[in-house]
Amino acid sequence: MVNILISDENIYYATYLMNCINDKNKNVRVIGIVKNGLETIKKIENNDIDIILLNLIMPFEVLNKIKQNKRLSNSCIVISGNDSDDCKISNNAIYKILSRSESIDSIVKEINELIIYKEKINCERKVESKIRYELVFLGYNLSHNGTTYLIETIKYIKFNPDKELEKLEKTIYPIISKKHRKSINTIKCSINRATTYMYCQCEIERLKKYFHFYIDKKPNIKTIITTIINKI
Repeated sequence: MVNILISDENIYYATYLMNCINDKNKNVRVIGIVKNGLETIKKIENNDIDIILLNLIMPFEVLNKIKQNKRLSNSCIVISGNDSDDCKISNNAIYKILSRSESIDSIVKEINELIIYKEKINCERKVESKIRYELVFLGYNLSHNGTTYLIETIKYIKFNPDKELEKLEKTIYPIISKKHRKSINTIKCSINRATTYMYCQCEIERLKKYFHFYIDKKPNIKTIITTIINKI
């Protein structure tokens, strides 16, 4: 169930919007309607809210408060009465700006697209959390850049199983290097250093059991990636 908050000074429009949303999507629940910035902030602080439908008349302090809540990143659909307002605001809390003249069907469509987007983000976060758990269990230091690059590499392969694991330097590392503006060699060397650190920290028996080794040896990167993906 996705929780939606409607923040609008026009109670009649907000109520109409709420009824239409509830009628058109059974997986959505409007948990409340608030009429001013203070009520909006209180609702955000005291409830698990997934999406906010916000009237642009609301104070910009409300958007800044939403921006501080990582859970609500890209989760706010602004409904504006002025088509030119979209060029006046910039905030990573905002997913999209719609005109009040939009049909209810159009607004519901945007909500559904946002729901799909948030489900994808939540899935990625859960996978990343599991990857982090496995790496910490092995003895990786999460503060090392190489560990960060390895997490992103494993996550990318998890969601793109068609990519060839045998060609990390050609198919995966270039993507990670572009994101962090580092050379492919830097990505590779950093992951190797983080893995060497892990190998020195991890108990021998834990390492052998985790990777099904019969002898004490440092696992290669491909073995680590494959093993973790199979575990999550």
